[in-house]
Formats: sequence, structure tokens, C-alpha cells
Amino acid sequence: MKVRQVIFDLGGVLVEWNPHSLVKKHIEDEAVQAIVLNEILLHPDWLELDKGSISESEAAIQISQRSSLNHNFVLEIFERVREFFTLIEQSEDLLNKLVDHGIPCYALSNMSVENYEYLSSNFDFFKQFKGAVISGHESLIKPDQEIYRLICERFQLNPAETLFIDDTLANCEAAQSVGMQTVHFDRDYPLNIDKIISAEPALVG
Repeated sequence: MKVRQVIFDLGGVLVEWNPHSLVKKHIEDEAVQAIVLNEILLHPDWLELDKGSISESEAAIQISQRSSLNHNFVLEIFERVREFFTLIEQSEDLLNKLVDHGIPCYALSNMSVENYEYLSSNFDFFKQFKGAVISGHESLIKPDQEIYRLICERFQLNPAETLFIDDTLANCEAAQSVGMQTVHFDRDYPLNIDKIISAEPALVG
């Protein structure tokens, strides 16, 4: 079926998101790198931040209480995360081309309120979106089917005519389960706008 609108994930699709690279860049001690990964970036509390269940200030208190990490150091890590966000230019180029071809684009992302506010204030590509659904504002998180239904209902999108692009396979599979076409994003294989416009079978699935 023809693609009439495209939904982009943010982290890992339009902006870099690699926790392991982040800690290696900012922390020399490998033992501390592992602690930061296990106690902050890869801990279930990070998902609670994305879901909007807790704020960064609340998370910093919880993390410092259960780990060896200082409260202020945890807050500093949250800031370093935002500094690490860098544009994936090939994805921005695709977004711009889609808009130029008259295809409405939207954002659907698991992201904390704080990180989204930073991104939306510092990256121009947000001007291209007709709308966005961000987990931290909705108390829903991918791959919960309800967040896909929410974006379709809010912006009156037909799932069958909607292409969803995400770097996480489980999120793509959940989108498929509510009727969307999907692309499991891999930056080593740039997306072809002509295939999106024509909805060739080689693109989706």
C-alpha cells in the first residue's frame, strides 16, 4: 500500500545514541564506565525516565542511593548525554526530501522530557515534523502497542499507509502488529526515497 506519511524514531535514527561510546568518550576508568552503564544508562531506571515516571533529579537520588555514584556525578552524566546527541545527516537528508515531496513526517520516540526539550530546542529538523509523540510526555513507551495507536489517533493516520522507521527491531515488530509498514533502520544501508514513495516491497517489512 502507498506510503502517505512517515514516522521517525529519534535516538539511533536522527541523532546518535550509543551508551557505550558515550562513556568511553567521557570516562577514562573502565571500572567506572561499567558502573555508569549498569547503574544509569542501561538500568531499568533509564526506561522510567523515558516513560516520564521519574524526573532526572529523582533518578539521581535513587541512583546515588543504590550505587557508589555521587549524586552530582549522576546529574553530570545526564548532561553529558545531551552533549553526545549529534545529527545523523543521512537521516536528516531523507526527512527533508520526504517533506519536499509533500509526505508528512512525524516523530515517535522513547525519550525523557529533559532530553526531548534539549533536542527540540537545538536541532532544526524538528521544524519538519507535523507532530510528535514522546514517551516521557505520554507515560507510554515503545514497544507498547498503545503508543503506536496513540500517534495514529492523535494525527488521524491510517496505519496501513504509514511507514515507521526505528533502529530497534522489537519496536518495528510492534508497529507491524498495529498495521504499520516498517523499516528496521541501519545507517550502513541508506534509505532510498524513491522506494518509500513507491512503497516497493523491498523496502518494508
